[in-house]
Amino acid sequence: MNSSPSAMVDVESSLSAAAEEEMARFPVATKPASDKMVAKVDSEEEDCGFSMMVAEDSSEEEVRPDRFVDSQVRDAWNARYARYFGRFEDTAKIPKKPRRKLPAEEEREHFQVETKPSDKMGGFAKMVAKVDSEGESGFDKMVAKVDSEEESGFGKMVAEDSSEELDPDHIFEAQASCFKETWEGLYSPYFGRFEDTTKIRNMRFTYKKPKLHESPVPTATLQIFSLKVAKIWGGLQWPLNVFGIVAVRDVVDHNRNMIFDRPRENCQILTQEDPYLKLTGPTRAVVLVDPVTFEVDLHVKGVTRDEDKTLSFLAVTYNDFTSIDSRLVKMDYASKLSLMKFELGSIVISVEATISLRVKAGSGSWPDGFRARIYASTASIGTAKVILLDSGDDSRVHVSYDGSIKLLRNVVSVEITGKLEVCVMEVSSIGKEVVKDKKYFKAKKKNVRNDTLRLGFCTLDVMVAWSLVSKSLLER
Repeated sequence: MNSSPSAMVDVESSLSAAAEEEMARFPVATKPASDKMVAKVDSEEEDCGFSMMVAEDSSEEEVRPDRFVDSQVRDAWNARYARYFGRFEDTAKIPKKPRRKLPAEEEREHFQVETKPSDKMGGFAKMVAKVDSEGESGFDKMVAKVDSEEESGFGKMVAEDSSEELDPDHIFEAQASCFKETWEGLYSPYFGRFEDTTKIRNMRFTYKKPKLHESPVPTATLQIFSLKVAKIWGGLQWPLNVFGIVAVRDVVDHNRNMIFDRPRENCQILTQEDPYLKLTGPTRAVVLVDPVTFEVDLHVKGVTRDEDKTLSFLAVTYNDFTSIDSRLVKMDYASKLSLMKFELGSIVISVEATISLRVKAGSGSWPDGFRARIYASTASIGTAKVILLDSGDDSRVHVSYDGSIKLLRNVVSVEITGKLEVCVMEVSSIGKEVVKDKKYFKAKKKNVRNDTLRLGFCTLDVMVAWSLVSKSLLER
C-alpha cells in the first residue's frame, strides 16, 4: 500500500501535538535543592562543591511507598506479641549459659599450688605503728630493716613454692589423691563403686551377632606391653617384695580393667636385674577413642604392716587421637619412692584376639623343668611383645586335666589388616631364648581360628577367638 508524503507529515505533526499536550498535563517538578547546589558550585571550588552536592543528594531520600505498609506490620506485631517478647524494634536477647568445666579443668584448678603467705606481715604492721611514734631518722632505719627482713623471707617463700611446683612427687600424689573423689562424683551413679572391676568380658562378639545399639567396629585400642620399676630411692634397696594394683579405665564403663593385682600375702619379688611386673591383664581390649586412665597403687612389704612403704601412687591419663599408624609409646612417671616405666602400643583400627593353648591329646606331655616363654605380637610393632606365659625360675607350667595351659594374659589387640604372631621359646639356664615354633593368624572380625605349635616333646593346639570392639556398655 502506497502512502503519500503529505499523509506522513500529517501523522508526525499529530503525534508531536499529542506529546506536547501530555507533557503539559504532567509537568516535571524540579527539586529546590538543585538551584541551591548550582549556586554553591558557582561560589565554591569545583571539587569541594561536587563533594557537597553528592552528600546532599544522598541525604535527600524520597518517601518510600511501602512505609505505610511497614507501620501496619509493626502495629499488628506489637498487638499480638509485644506482651510476650517486647517491642517490634527489640533485638533478640538469648542468655548465654555458663559453660560447664571439664573434669580436666576442675582437676587443674584443684592441683594449683597455693603460695604460702609470709609470716613477716604481722611484724611489718607493728613496725608501721612504731614509725608513727618515732622520728624521721627512726623511720629510715626501720625501712632498711624491713627491706632486709622481707627480702630474705620472700626468698625463702619463693624457694619453697618453686620446690613444690617442680616436685613431680607432689603433683602426681595430689592428682591421685583426688582421683577417687572426682571419679565418684562423675561416674558412681552410673557405673557402681570406685573399686568395681569391669563386667564386660572378652570375646563379646565372637559368636554373637551384635545389636544395632552396640555398633561394634574395628577401632583404636591400647596395647600394654610391660611395666617396670626403673628407679628407686628413699632408702629402698633391691630386691623388693611388691604388692598392690595397677588398673586401666576406659570409656566403655570407667571401671577397673586389672593388669596387675597382688595381695600382701602374695608379693612379687622384683630385682634390679628383673624389675618387670608380671602383668595378668587386661581382661578385654582397652578402647582408646577417649582418654584412658592408669591407676597405680603399689607398696613394698615390710616386716610388719606399719613398716610397709608406698612404692608408687598414680592416676595418670593417656590419649592418642592423632596417630594414623600403630606405634610404640614409652612413658615415665615418678611418684613416691620410684620411677615407673610404661611400654604401650597405640593400635589403630583394631580388633580383639583371645588366645588359648592346650596340649594336644596323645602328642605327649609338658616336661618338668622345661622353662618356656610364650609371646604374642603384631606385625606393625614387632619389636614389642605381649608375654602370655613365663614359667619363671621355678619352671612350673600349670596344665589342667584336659590339657589346657593357664596363661598369665590372653587378650591382644591386632589391626584388622594385620597379623597376630604367637611364638613359643625355650629359655636356657643362663636366660638365652631359642625359638621352638611360631604361627601367624590373619585378623578377623569374628569366629575362631585354630592351628598347632610343635615343640618336639608335645604339640600345642592354638585357638584364637576374634571379636569386634564396642563402646556400648552392656546388652539391653
